[in-house]
Amino acid sequence: MKHIVGILLLLVPLIACEDDYRPNPVPNTRVNKVIYLDYHSELNAVGNSKYFKDAGYHRNGIIVTRKSTNTFIAFDATCPNDVEEDNHVIIEGSFAVCPICDAKFNILIDGSPMNEKSRYPLRNLKTSYKESRNELHVYN
Repeated sequence: MKHIVGILLLLVPLIACEDDYRPNPVPNTRVNKVIYLDYHSELNAVGNSKYFKDAGYHRNGIIVTRKSTNTFIAFDATCPNDVEEDNHVIIEGSFAVCPICDAKFNILIDGSPMNEKSRYPLRNLKTSYKESRNELHVYN
């Protein structure tokens, strides 16, 4: 009985923190895009990013970043602060910046906000890289 009470006391702070969680306001829109990297030389170098239109929420596009030789990350390009706008974040070096609210996001790591303009990160997408074909699959 002492063990159960001890475990419950340890869980109370964890449960209390869940009130701070808010889901990403960008709806999880189906993405299923194959990118043939032979045609997108911008993504040949580690750390480079590229915007692709006609995918993601409201077809605002997606951003793909080459994180390492065989690892890519991708994000929906819809700003989580301006979800219903017909606009998308713009790549500026290692960041994506919203032209409407000036929110800044780190697209080299995880899409997290880099200034006080946003409480939410960019919506992450999954990636799968086939080195033998130099082909990237972006999906959710």
